Amino acid sequence: MSVGYRTRSHTVLPIDILADVVENLNDDHVALKACSLVSRSWVHPTRVHLFKQLGPKSTGDELCFSSFLSFLRGSPSLCPFLRWLVIAAPISRSSYSKPVRISLSEMEELLANLPMVHTVEFCGVSFAGCQYDDTPSRTFSLQCVRFIDVGSQGYDTALDWTRLLSLFSEVGELHFQTEIPHVYRIPPELPTSAVKVSRLKLNGVVRLGIMLDFLSVVLPLEALSSVDVTVIGPEQVATLGTLLSRPSLHGLRFLTLDFTRFRVEHFAHISFSTPMPSWNLLGTFPHSNLNTLALSLRLSDSPSIPLSEIPSILQHAPSCLKTISIKAIGTYKRIRQFDQEHSHSRCEMTGGMVETLTGMGRTDLGRIEEVVLERFTELETLEFDLTEAQHDGYMRLDTESLSEGERLRAYVEGCMSRMASLARTAFPTLVVHVSS
Repeated sequence: MSVGYRTRSHTVLPIDILADVVENLNDDHVALKACSLVSRSWVHPTRVHLFKQLGPKSTGDELCFSSFLSFLRGSPSLCPFLRWLVIAAPISRSSYSKPVRISLSEMEELLANLPMVHTVEFCGVSFAGCQYDDTPSRTFSLQCVRFIDVGSQGYDTALDWTRLLSLFSEVGELHFQTEIPHVYRIPPELPTSAVKVSRLKLNGVVRLGIMLDFLSVVLPLEALSSVDVTVIGPEQVATLGTLLSRPSLHGLRFLTLDFTRFRVEHFAHISFSTPMPSWNLLGTFPHSNLNTLALSLRLSDSPSIPLSEIPSILQHAPSCLKTISIKAIGTYKRIRQFDQEHSHSRCEMTGGMVETLTGMGRTDLGRIEEVVLERFTELETLEFDLTEAQHDGYMRLDTESLSEGERLRAYVEGCMSRMASLARTAFPTLVVHVSS
């Protein structure tokens, strides 16, 4: 298995070494059955931990599929322990080299030999030619299928990817951290896939439009309950709005928009003094079942989208929401400035000065509170996740007794005092998570 990708594999062993270990597993397989229940309860989880994530090791431009399959056939006592299959190609290949190709028949045989696998991860491989392979004789249900930097220019097509997806009947989470491989238009004859996907996650897909066009054709959208998208530019909001306006998404209950990689400096022509026009596309939701909206942003001297944009997003979100979650990561600074409007605040003041945080201004938090109380009559929880937010350039005073996390919680609750008081008696509840 290639170690260049950020996979979650715990075991990277050549097949010959692994075979020696498995030989001992085969020898004591009968003895293990005779062990006491206490012994089995320790041995089995240990072996699952050791062997749950494996995959064929790549050599040059080839994947050792045949040797890996032979290895699995000769190791029946290992297969029940393997849970996570990682198929990775070398990452240092030239862009002009022959891609490491995965065939449909090989994948079918591989999965057939691994009855306990729940996750398959493809890294750096190509599916070119899958459209010409025979239709799979069986399909598989998995918890997660991930695609990371896959596809090769001039080789893969949308038809290849559609045929590969036909290998699965049901996928809990379909995760793309890649582009739809160099496809610039969706062919009109593209067949639909029968695979049912519950959760769709798109992490940093630059050409989001073509990816969503592809997925909206090949996937039955009515099965989707959760969509998680990392938004890296304003044009992607418009593209996403087109997808979300589809009536077939009537089962959507969770929507996550991650703006932590949205770079303001890359879009200097956009003024954040007025709401971005593309936010109104979120108002085209025809879905009354949407339960949770989660938003993530990054705090720093060069932030992603500023907190002042959150009210604009909420203005166009469905009013039927039960939960709104706002997560902020990165660094902030504490500053003290004169603020007549908030001079009555419960937060600490010194000599007419009120404390505020860069990136999380009092006015912005107050505006969020105002929009939430006005628009979302069914809202149960407004959640702020600040566990990954850290202060920078702040000198602690000797008179302070609260920890930084407690001060941060008190700051947010002080800026949203109406919701903080409601949380003790009625909905909506304000919940602030901070690091300990």
